[in-house]
Amino acid sequence: MKTPTLVLFCVVAVCMQAALAETPASDTWLNQTRLQAASTPLQAYSNGTTGVADSETKTCSCSFMAPARAPKQHTIEGVAGGVLVPTAYLMNPGPKDEPFGMPAISTTFIGMCGRKNLLTMSVSETFWGRLELSYALGRMDTGNLNHVVKKTINNYLEDRNIYMHMLNARFLLIEENSWDIPVPAVTVGAHFKCNDSISDINSRLGIPLDVMGYDDHHGMEYTVMATKTMQFDPIPPIEVSVGLRNTRASNIGYLGFADECKTLLELGVTMYATDWLSVRYEFRRKEKALGDAPVGGMLEGEENWHGINVAMEPIDNLSINVGVGFFGDVANQKDAVGPSVSLAYAF
Repeated sequence: MKTPTLVLFCVVAVCMQAALAETPASDTWLNQTRLQAASTPLQAYSNGTTGVADSETKTCSCSFMAPARAPKQHTIEGVAGGVLVPTAYLMNPGPKDEPFGMPAISTTFIGMCGRKNLLTMSVSETFWGRLELSYALGRMDTGNLNHVVKKTINNYLEDRNIYMHMLNARFLLIEENSWDIPVPAVTVGAHFKCNDSISDINSRLGIPLDVMGYDDHHGMEYTVMATKTMQFDPIPPIEVSVGLRNTRASNIGYLGFADECKTLLELGVTMYATDWLSVRYEFRRKEKALGDAPVGGMLEGEENWHGINVAMEPIDNLSINVGVGFFGDVANQKDAVGPSVSLAYAF
């Protein structure tokens, strides 16, 4: 699964680099950065404090001190970032020294094999450039899982859709480039998830999920993310996010929460080809939260997630993201692969 994903990411990056070579100099983020480095002090992105310290009033003599870009969309769990993996930068912080940023809204659709798909809607608000609060409602269509359940245990699911509420609070602990050194932005987060549907599914399975380690329909997650934007001429700016997530969730919570916690790695790498076009690779470590099902075929476990996305900003404040995700085993589906489409608007 990893090899074709990385190859595809490299192909997209090369194509974007070729397009960049044909783009007028005035249109590229890279040349804007060079002009800033030559003549003006760096400015915190979005005129806010989301990840960039006040001390960033020096020329970009160091490639690790490149100016950051504000995130333009929410993840499928409602926080600022890509499609699958957050960044440490907060969403739409607003002008510097203002207590309130502007809200942002988004929706994301991900198709999967076996007639499965995921739809989320998110809204967020950032306060004082430090605290991001957000809410997301997710709906997973389990597709042909109902057919498998009926065939395996002669029962059925009343509704093949699973709904989950996600409440998030993230705090910017360290601003990027604080203390006049190229440190990453660091954000810590607490996330509450409540699954509206899994309890009914559990009662209808005949062999309940409890015997596989299922514990509850809701749970807490805790995250820490570090993000750094770097510039290495002649390569366009690159943003790298690395983080850890402590969780009990099975399939990010859509199959409930287990009785044991796991700490999992998350990674996102974004290359900004121009000021309106970027490509991103995402990796999300997944481990099996629930044990093997006593009756085969209904739950296949979990595998690492990979995603490649291209983000565009055709007009101010509107972001469109298209890509493909590789999700491994999802419920009864093996090797789930599907497209993703996101729309986000930052007021």
